[in-house]
Amino acid sequence: MTSSLINGKVIDKVKDKMRCWKCNTEQKSLPDGKLPFRAICEQCNFYLHSCRNCKYYKPGQPNDCMVPGTEFVRDRESFNYCEEFSNKEGCMNESITTSDAAKKLFGEDAFPEKSSDPKNKFNSLFDD
Repeated sequence: MTSSLINGKVIDKVKDKMRCWKCNTEQKSLPDGKLPFRAICEQCNFYLHSCRNCKYYKPGQPNDCMVPGTEFVRDRESFNYCEEFSNKEGCMNESITTSDAAKKLFGEDAFPEKSSDPKNKFNSLFDD
């Protein structure tokens, strides 16, 4: 039998796994798949039931959520009472650099790698 500590309570028979969006520490949720509204990461003490940890969180969408008609949530990192919440799978801290985003948008050839030599970089500013 497995057990986990969520909000100071020992919970047995935990099956669903998730990761904290802030520190990427593996967490465990309740057997029925519902995470308590005020569940806190044991590692960094950030709320787990938050927009940032939800699979429907998508900045740029109305209310930053892929589920239409959801209520506005001011703080995306704090807990909320959203009934549409569903654990995000995989790595929560999927950070993408601007160059990775540009390559994804415009293709690999859009931004060729340049020399790391400072003198060549300076001279490349004046190339036509």
